[in-house]
Amino acid sequence: MEAVLLAAAALPANAREAQKRPPHLGGPHFAVQLRRLKPDELAAAPFDILILDYSRDGSDQKRLTREEVARMRKAGRPRTVLAHLPIAEAQDFRYYWKRSWGDDPPVWLDRGRVRFWEGEWQRLIYGGPDSYLDRILDAGFDGVVLDGVDAYKFFDAQGRKTAPDEMKRFVLGLIRYARQSRGLTGFAVYPQNGEELLADESYLAAVNGILRDGAYFGYEAESRPTPPRVTEKIERFLDLAVKAEKTVFILDFVTKPAKKELAYERAHAQGYLMYCGNRDLDRLVRQPWFPEE
Repeated sequence: MEAVLLAAAALPANAREAQKRPPHLGGPHFAVQLRRLKPDELAAAPFDILILDYSRDGSDQKRLTREEVARMRKAGRPRTVLAHLPIAEAQDFRYYWKRSWGDDPPVWLDRGRVRFWEGEWQRLIYGGPDSYLDRILDAGFDGVVLDGVDAYKFFDAQGRKTAPDEMKRFVLGLIRYARQSRGLTGFAVYPQNGEELLADESYLAAVNGILRDGAYFGYEAESRPTPPRVTEKIERFLDLAVKAEKTVFILDFVTKPAKKELAYERAHAQGYLMYCGNRDLDRLVRQPWFPEE
């Protein structure tokens, strides 16, 4: 017994603090911030996994350097740093946007929506001479979170019944490019939303997991509980990932302490990791497991 007590006393302060936490507040812990990035502050943040934009402000001029990403990965302890990559939304502040597209849009751009299956768009995302993914790979990120995977649902509802399979092929092609063409065999890929696609065994086998937003709070509005029927459907598909030993990230838009605690409890019960953020994702939000100040 004395030896056990001595061993516990030798633990670093943050590890001893973790031992005191209830199970639903145990790690690993992740965070998401997509705006107003400050690399030094992020490097010092107490998270095991960071999901970030590749740029401080979205512009190519202020994209994170390889040195900054490396510092965030190694500051104090090993950490995973993932880049947020929108694959079904054309953003007019990104490096690839051309002013002429307002009057003369490319074939893949239709009244603000992206026909994600078009080869020209996909080459902007990966594999082209100036692709978005290559910028992320060159900066040394450990992987990506693919935002907009659920865009196939809109086109499916409009009558394009091939849309779900086209999205799966898009994601799988991106994975092959990163891991085979670029030789980064350990590069991690997490689709965001579109959890129904996890029912495809080849798709589930290829991805590292999934990020789902608004599973318990924030589906309709920040801090508002997600309708139970929506949560039940989400969990049904996310549980496929858990059974396959994949990582499930839950990003709930909730800032009220009691609701954050409840969100953590519900996620832990399902085997998911939880982060509670503000909807703008422009800062790190205090989590229930943070040590008391």
